[in-house]
Amino acid sequence: MALFGEHYVKSGLFSKEDGALFSDLVIMRDNADYNCFFEADKEKL
Repeated sequence: MALFGEHYVKSGLFSKEDGALFSDLVIMRDNADYNCFFEADKEKL
């Protein structure tokens, strides 16, 4: 995650909003994989 921000967001290839969305999606995916009771929040998508 940090490397994505460092190399792609700071260089301007992706906006800060895109970086935040990517971070949220990675966290949701991790929770969905390892947390049996996780439900994705539709409002964040």
